[in-house]
Amino acid sequence: MMSFFSLAALAAVAGTVEATLYPTQPVQNTVLQAGRSATIRWIDDGKSPLMWESRDMHIELYGGEVSASHSHRHRVVYKSHWPQAHLGTLANNVDPSVLSVEVWISPELASNSSDFYIRFIGKHPAFTVYSSRFTITGMAGSDSTNVSTIPVGALTNSDTSGAVPYKTAPIFTVVLPGTTLTSSQLPVQTPTTISAPSLPSHSSEAKSPEQPEKADQRNGVVGRVDMEKLKFRLVFILWPALMGITMAM
Repeated sequence: MMSFFSLAALAAVAGTVEATLYPTQPVQNTVLQAGRSATIRWIDDGKSPLMWESRDMHIELYGGEVSASHSHRHRVVYKSHWPQAHLGTLANNVDPSVLSVEVWISPELASNSSDFYIRFIGKHPAFTVYSSRFTITGMAGSDSTNVSTIPVGALTNSDTSGAVPYKTAPIFTVVLPGTTLTSSQLPVQTPTTISAPSLPSHSSEAKSPEQPEKADQRNGVVGRVDMEKLKFRLVFILWPALMGITMAM
């Protein structure tokens, strides 16, 4: 027969595995908006230990698949069957007896999904209670990203080793002294200049009718010179000759 102290010890051990609260917000149909204040609520499940007997509760946000292991009254204790990502702590050192707390969900934690859930973790006494899975929208990631398959490091550390580099052709490439200076600008074609002969001016056209007149003047001068020579010959050569012939007869 078990003693009174043995029964008390068994009761104490059993009490440590019993949850003290039952989550009422968020539930399965809840949709929370990232970047805004949200209210987390719970009630006492009426089982020992009671909520006012606990202290220093932490509220953690997780993403991933969970499946029911066993149920007890109004609560369900979950056991993980798939990888789960701890996305962040929503509240620290919460007094369970306050029955609610305001939290803020950072949009940078993950992507939009319906696989989020909350863990209520108590230390004195120790307990862990899971909320129903719910939806969070307004997250910074892509809607196609499933938080249940991404570890926490992948949500914060991006690997750019496989990124395709973006290359641009430089306009000018300056190389070290002693080398060359190259340019990727297209050559500019030099225009060809064609020179046409100049047209005659109006002054030259005006003078052209005067040219025959000048020629006539030159011909007249030449004619006068010939007549003077002829007169000179008649007076000084032919006339004395005629006078000599006449006197000789």
